[in-house]
Amino acid sequence: MNKVQSILDTRKHRLRFLRKFYAECSNPNYFQRSKILREQPNLRGIDSKQLKVWFQNHRSREKQKKENGELLAENKKLAAANELLREENDCLQQK
Repeated sequence: MNKVQSILDTRKHRLRFLRKFYAECSNPNYFQRSKILREQPNLRGIDSKQLKVWFQNHRSREKQKKENGELLAENKKLAAANELLREENDCLQQK
């Protein structure tokens, strides 16, 4: 395996582990982050601050996805209501 492939595999393992941990605890404290870094060999080379930022960014992305989904649902409702009003308006104009 070449060096690039090795780096990519390491990143995949890191992400897999971090996402799994995030599902259990989305906001780990300093001690939890330190424990993760000590016990997970594939996270070597990452410091506590980087890990903290990863969790902050992940929470932010999750929040944005949720908000975007809610906005999309509201947009669909408004579009349907708008279509009904247009049809009603067309019917009234034809009379």
